Amino acid sequence: MILRTFVLRRLAATAALSALVAPTICYAQEATYTLNIPAQDLGTALKALASATGQQVAFRESTVRGKRSNALDGRYTLEEALTAMTSGAGVAITRTPRGIIVVSPGKTATNALDETPEDIVVTGSNIRNANPTSPVTTIGRREIEESGYTQTGDLMRSIPQNFSGGQNPGVIAASTTNIENSNIANASSLNLRGVGTGATLTLINGHRLSPDAFFQGADISIIPLDAIERVEIVPDGASAIYGSDAVAGVVNFILRRNFNGVQTTADLGVATQGGGFTQTYSGLAGISRSTWHLLANYQYLDQDGITADQRERTAEAGNTSLVRPQNQHSIFATAGVDLSNAMSFSVEGNFSHRSSRYQTEESGVEYYYRDSTPSYAVAASLEYKLRNGWNIRASATAAGSKNNLLLSTDPHDNFEKDWYKNSDRSVELVADGSLLKLPSGDVKVAIGAGRRHDTFSASYTPSPTRNVTYVFGEMLVVAC
Repeated sequence: MILRTFVLRRLAATAALSALVAPTICYAQEATYTLNIPAQDLGTALKALASATGQQVAFRESTVRGKRSNALDGRYTLEEALTAMTSGAGVAITRTPRGIIVVSPGKTATNALDETPEDIVVTGSNIRNANPTSPVTTIGRREIEESGYTQTGDLMRSIPQNFSGGQNPGVIAASTTNIENSNIANASSLNLRGVGTGATLTLINGHRLSPDAFFQGADISIIPLDAIERVEIVPDGASAIYGSDAVAGVVNFILRRNFNGVQTTADLGVATQGGGFTQTYSGLAGISRSTWHLLANYQYLDQDGITADQRERTAEAGNTSLVRPQNQHSIFATAGVDLSNAMSFSVEGNFSHRSSRYQTEESGVEYYYRDSTPSYAVAASLEYKLRNGWNIRASATAAGSKNNLLLSTDPHDNFEKDWYKNSDRSVELVADGSLLKLPSGDVKVAIGAGRRHDTFSASYTPSPTRNVTYVFGEMLVVAC
């Protein structure tokens, strides 16, 4: 179970003010419970305790794997039950300001229900420790490793909320009335609910990716899979919070930062009927210390194509490409440092170069295509923690891509060139903290403003631009 989430940036064309009244179950800390829970697997025991007391208990499976609980038989307060059950198990028990019991690696404090000192930022809000306003599906690092996938696009095409057609490898073509679902640049784009790639907002660590090629879907293949810590998916319409490009939902890729050591992976695969030989190699290296971190990940993909005449059912289509041959270089790097006890700075960047080729046959004429797409995304942020519990965050991002498409009836010469170029620049300033105290809890607010500049240009059209200036305010009132 994922306990930490990264805040998704609010982008709106007009000013917005929202108030969240979160009905939270209030309970007496000294309440006692009659419990009879035998000694057993710690994870199973914690679930039984949560069910018996009506409390929320959150933990990762890796934290409790192989650990045993102590038996409970009698009347206990919640603190007494947790302390007795986990004694000697090597886990720490804390409680978030929202009342969730968190089990994590470490040693339990003297007061088992001390509030965790670590802020929890919830996807969909700029207020720390806020409840999510929409369901959030999370794919964690463990699930990624157990999936067997080696490409980010393959992982995301496996989830039921994502429509796998459209601008993705393996899609051959579409009718002229549904050209948005054509595979233009062999990118891997998200399409929640099948609404369209331009209706799913794609983020890396809360920052926007630049659209790819003509149909404005962000290419997630630029993200090395080994660099992902988790993926958070809001599969419901979120345009009121994030703008018109989140009509179908939001997907936020949280990339790794705290990693020590070196990791290498290699994957080789081939289709049983021939063609499609694929090689994927990845190298990850990182250093994480108490006041700074540094991490880099490089991934290389090389894939052979599959033509129609290699398959019995499509043999009559000749040399038409069913799967395009392609290769791709992808790099992710991040660094961060604590400038003081109150101030920290971080910077991260994604860089990718993807190329592919394919051919089709129409009315006896063969057409040959070549395309290449360099892309990048860079973000920097500065955070300052005030003594009164408020936080100020300033961030700046830059992202862009250029798709170069060559077309010819001669496989060796006379290629005509088209190109599509996208760029995105943004700055944002956000402050959040507690406004006042109520018996039910602090009234928390977040305020901020920002500006975004988007451009699109093509070889055959003028370059349209879009400037978005926005301000927002958000309030969280806990009512018991």
